[in-house]
Amino acid sequence: MMKKFLFFSLSLFVLFTFSYCQNPRPPARTDPRELTGKLPLDLSLVHGSTADQSVDPDTSLFRFGINPGWYGNGYTDQLLHRIASDAGVHSSRPGFSDNLASDFGYDCRLSAFRYYYDTLDIRENVVFLNGPSPAHRDTTHYGSNRSLTFAHLYDPVWNADSTVNPGNFYASYVYQVVKRYGPYVRFWEVWNEPDINNASNAYSLPGQSGNWYDNPPPVAHLYGFYAPVWVYNRMLRITYTIVHRLFPREYVCTGGLGYPSFLDAILRFTDNPDSGKVSPEYPLDGGAYFDVLSFHSYPQYRLHHWDNRIGGFTFQRSSDFASQAGTELKDAFQDVLDRYGYNGSRFPRKLFINTEINIPRKPFGDMIGSDLAQHNFMVKYLVKAQEDGILQVYIFALGEAEDPEKAKDPFGLMGLYENLTRDAYGQQKLTSEGVAVKTMSLLTYGYRYDSGLTRKLILPAEVDGAAFSRGGHPVFILWARQLTDESEATTAQYRFPASLKLGTLKEYRWDQASLPGDTSLVQAQSVELGGSPVFLFPQ
Repeated sequence: MMKKFLFFSLSLFVLFTFSYCQNPRPPARTDPRELTGKLPLDLSLVHGSTADQSVDPDTSLFRFGINPGWYGNGYTDQLLHRIASDAGVHSSRPGFSDNLASDFGYDCRLSAFRYYYDTLDIRENVVFLNGPSPAHRDTTHYGSNRSLTFAHLYDPVWNADSTVNPGNFYASYVYQVVKRYGPYVRFWEVWNEPDINNASNAYSLPGQSGNWYDNPPPVAHLYGFYAPVWVYNRMLRITYTIVHRLFPREYVCTGGLGYPSFLDAILRFTDNPDSGKVSPEYPLDGGAYFDVLSFHSYPQYRLHHWDNRIGGFTFQRSSDFASQAGTELKDAFQDVLDRYGYNGSRFPRKLFINTEINIPRKPFGDMIGSDLAQHNFMVKYLVKAQEDGILQVYIFALGEAEDPEKAKDPFGLMGLYENLTRDAYGQQKLTSEGVAVKTMSLLTYGYRYDSGLTRKLILPAEVDGAAFSRGGHPVFILWARQLTDESEATTAQYRFPASLKLGTLKEYRWDQASLPGDTSLVQAQSVELGGSPVFLFPQ
């Protein structure tokens, strides 16, 4: 998980993204539809296609997702997902590493997956594929760093009889996991955060020294992967081949990317071990081998920018700016995809999921952080994510891992429950964020974002939110925008347009899940809004 960022570099990202998107470089690539002859075996999939030809549309419901984590303290997979369900969660993102399979066998989590799929209705799940066992780890060194990936990645994936080749350790691992757990999974992420790094060049622009748009990301900087980007593309290709052969309607995803420049590299190189060059054996770049762009976003690192007028940073630490930062990163990834034709013009559009996001509920250094900001942010982001076409969002995390007064890590104070390493099953306590997410799930699960009705709201600049509907019945989630640094306090008056013909609405607050029956009635022509979202149902 993306737990180390360069504070200054993130500021540069905010400064540079707009100018880069305004001056795109035309990408050089080979169009797979121009290839002649029989496709190599690894590309002979369902319909003989790759993600450059088709990406299956997704019509599933938006589900409130979670990173379940692991806390010890007597919590099994089943108990973690039971309390997740109690908090309104309907989708999960567990990992399943080769190392786990080597220690406990491939069937070790089948009963848990079946339980939360069949009993708890936790579905549309994500599994991230990661972590070779010591026996399967690549021995290649890049400088002083040994690769963290799998050995024998370039051995054949399939035998002549179409069985998977056990000598290709990664292919065999993926095959064994996918064939067992495929009925309970929709999204398969390839490696968790392959682009996490310890350098600033991920934010540099084309033409700047060491940038990742003109150069391959240096292996020495990729401390969560330690292998070239074309090795990552090889893993995408193997995964795509296997998943789409076994479960054609399931999706192969990038592994929680944080940097648009790394995506650019995926789309520039093939999986050729010879520096990612195009060749008859390696004809396609990495974009051919994933359906879904999975990304991670931690907005507390992106709520400031350099201001030459004051010779320092200007901060924008409010839940509104934080929710905006989450969707801005998704849009930055789409800008890169657009440049390579993944916008429905040359190639199919990629789908999006956000598999890690949150802010802490306590400030660390100059970061945003409070209970109020955190629960406001999460509801607002869940609204804006659906408005921006993100299929699923997986909150980091199910539970906190520290007590607030002792916490030294912002990631220890993100969760729907207070410290689960302290509170055993039966003593778990929802955080205010947990209450807000549970409220939103109870009130809106099964509703879909309604773009047409949202446009009809004609929201003024001081009001934000959206409309959702189910079976012709709407719900409006609205709040007063707060654009002042380190403040959540604001008010606004809103009048629903007369054309909507609304009268009385029932209003639910963000904490309705902890206050059953505590509602009020408001009139459509006079709705008082504050910085915390409210849920409005016409009567």
